Amino acid sequence: MPLVLLLMLATVNTPSAPDPAILLTGSFTNEEQVYFDKEAGYTPPDWFAMTIVQTIAGLSISEHDAFGRAHGDAHALTIRREGDAIMLDYGKCQRLYRAKGDGLIASDVRGICNAPAVITAVTPQGITLAFPDRRTTRLRR
Repeated sequence: MPLVLLLMLATVNTPSAPDPAILLTGSFTNEEQVYFDKEAGYTPPDWFAMTIVQTIAGLSISEHDAFGRAHGDAHALTIRREGDAIMLDYGKCQRLYRAKGDGLIASDVRGICNAPAVITAVTPQGITLAFPDRRTTRLRR
C-alpha cells in the first residue's frame, strides 16, 4: 500500500478532541453511586441530578428532582477554546479543561468561583463533581 494512502487512513482514524457541547449535554444523576454505596455499607452521597441543555447562547445547567422538576434557577455558561484547552465560562468564573482520552479533565480556574460543586471530569458515561469538603460524586447519563 502506498505510504500516502496509509497516512491518509491514519489521519481519518485518529480520534479528535472531544466536542465539549456533546459531552456536557444530557441528564445526569448519581443514583447508581447512592445505591451501590448503600449496598456496600458506606454512607452514600445525597441524591443529586442535573440537566445540561444547549441554548442559543451556549449551555444551561439546572438541578432537578427525581421527577424532573427544576430546583432553583438555571445557570448559563458558554464554551470557548483557548489554545488546546476548553473553557467553560460562567461569567465571573472560568474553568479550563484539557482533553484526556474520550473526555475532559479540569486543569485550571480563573476568576471568582464559589459554586457549591465543580465539574472535575466529563466523559461519554457521565460527569464527576467535586465539593469544597473534598467529597466527589459520579453522575451517570
